[in-house]
Order: sequence, then C-alpha cells, then structure tokens
Amino acid sequence: EDNGPPPPRTTMNVQLRHVACPEDMEIVRSIRWAVFVEEQGVPPEVEDDGRDSDARHILLFSGVEPRPVATGRVTILRKEAEHCLEGNVCRESVEAKYSRIAVVPGMRGKGLGKRIIRELENVALSHGVEKASLTPHHYLEKFYRDLGFDVVKEKGEIIVNHRCKLITMDKTYHR
Repeated sequence: EDNGPPPPRTTMNVQLRHVACPEDMEIVRSIRWAVFVEEQGVPPEVEDDGRDSDARHILLFSGVEPRPVATGRVTILRKEAEHCLEGNVCRESVEAKYSRIAVVPGMRGKGLGKRIIRELENVALSHGVEKASLTPHHYLEKFYRDLGFDVVKEKGEIIVNHRCKLITMDKTYHR
C-alpha cells in the first residue's frame, strides 16, 4: 500500500556568529551560567576562569526569530620548540584548547554541539594548530570520540564536585 511521499524533513534555521562585541559576550556568559552553574552545579569561580579575553568565542542562534542556543570557545596556545630539528631549525608548536562548549536544554541532540566543535576546529586550523584538547564531562566521552578525540589516560579524571567529573581528551590534526 502506498501512503504517498514521506513527510518533508524540517531543517533548523541556525546561524553561527563569531563573538566580536561586549553584547555577544554577555549572551555567551548567560548561556554558560545557565548550563554550567545552574544546571550542572559547576562553582561560579570555576566557570568564570578569567580566560575569556584570550579566546575566540562562537555563538549559535536558532529559530525564525533567532535566539541564542549554543556557545564554545577556542584558545590558541603557542609553545616554544621542545626539540630542534637537524641544523638547529626550531619551530614552535601550536595547540588549541576547546572549552566552555554549552548547548541549552531543549536544543541538545540536534547537532549543535558538533557544529560548535567544527567551527572551533576551523578557527584552530586557520592558526596552524597541530593538536587540540578539551576537558568534557565524563558522560560526553562517546560524543567527542565520534568527533576524533581520544581520552588522555595519563591525566586521569578531574573531580570538580560530586556532580561534575571531567576527563581530558585530545586530537591530533594531520596536515
């Protein structure tokens, strides 16, 4: 029996924005406060680590009348060469730290976290990054594994409090 064509697939109207003004940073902070402090019990002094000015921030907006739904940041870390190549040609290594990745409740499971990570990676790769790390909640391990990250076992778990257990993961980019 033919029931006709399948129903049309709805696609979310999502806009991505690189944060470039104080008003956008207030939006970033409000998403992070709601997700990390209020929902997940992260202490405010841990959430506000004083490193926002050293990072590039991304915001995602969704809907016909766009509302902010996700955020994340990347910090580019340049490290002095630990060892030099033959002929004393030394080069610094460039690494990225992805952090404060948050999707508001009700919008999870729609690919927004993946979209944030992909954009953070675009920013990092444009700076010549060779390796990136992040410290997600332990229950997000599979999500980040599916994006190419591996657990750094030597780092162990980071216990922020009884509700917040983090792991360290990293990813190497091959050029």
